[in-house]
Amino acid sequence: MRSRVVRTLALALTLYRAASAAAQSRAPDLIAAARAQARAHNVDSAVALLRLALDSAARPSTADRENALVLRGLLQYSRDDESLTRRAFREALSLDPGLQVAGLGQVDPRLEQILNQERAALVEGPAPAGILGGAPIAAGDSGLIQPPRRVSGPDVAYPAALLARRVAGRVVVIAVVDTTGAVEPASIQMLQSPDTAFDEPVRQMMLASRFAPATVNGRPVRAPVRLQLDLRVGEARKSATDLVRDARALLARRPDSALVLVRLARDSVYHPTRGDVIFSLLVEAVARHERGQDTLSRQAEREALQRLHAARAGGVDFAPVVLGLADSVAHALRLTPRAPRARSLTPL
Repeated sequence: MRSRVVRTLALALTLYRAASAAAQSRAPDLIAAARAQARAHNVDSAVALLRLALDSAARPSTADRENALVLRGLLQYSRDDESLTRRAFREALSLDPGLQVAGLGQVDPRLEQILNQERAALVEGPAPAGILGGAPIAAGDSGLIQPPRRVSGPDVAYPAALLARRVAGRVVVIAVVDTTGAVEPASIQMLQSPDTAFDEPVRQMMLASRFAPATVNGRPVRAPVRLQLDLRVGEARKSATDLVRDARALLARRPDSALVLVRLARDSVYHPTRGDVIFSLLVEAVARHERGQDTLSRQAEREALQRLHAARAGGVDFAPVVLGLADSVAHALRLTPRAPRARSLTPL
């Protein structure tokens, strides 16, 4: 029953971003008073106090406004007015598209769903934070908006189990791109997926991608981005060699993503050759060294070199790139243990 939302407001709101308490600002006191009225089931009084807190005369900070708007949305939800709940959440998201309300689903799963739907609508629509491709969006007083644009990054690594079951479908993911063009890890949210097993590969793809950040009149700004991916089994048939090459390209920026790819490359569903396995182990050795996992790094290195020497003794020849990588890894891991994180390994 929605009336229980009011009874749990005090718990829920302790999970939101803390409001600033500037001496000249009345907003935090008004918001605290609104919470007290909500706990006492005086919804009308709470809403009136929030209206005062949001007024410019109360000098609300951005955090104050976010807290007040989320609380207003919860109160409207307790009144069974979902349209006003959506409006309040939308206004809060316009202040910070990456706004996270931990614990909201514990109050009511529908509230979390509404917040995510409004976030998706924000990034899809013609608002200043729009992310769809095409010409810049004229956004009223905000000036000329250029949305974020993905410029590089790996494909989604198809989970072997889903590949074997021929699971396919559309994935929709949203995230916040910061002013440097990197995705903020905590902001990644899956809006649509044919299987939850895609969640981690999609997350790794987003973290390993680089974006041209959104700009307002040429100035980089944080903004949400929405990607829609149609994953098809026939198009996912990358070879094990391709996966290891993708992993190698990620060593400098995302060694964790590189590890995901090399493990996938060794799965039998990708039919790895002997060379693919050795290549993947060498890349794994570098990735683990980059992450400070030197024991595991040396284990991967030893296994790779043992396999390589056994194969060559049996008359198997390997591409120069594999032999060169083996020499470089062996030299770097033995002669430069943990000296400035072995960045010399990555440009191989």
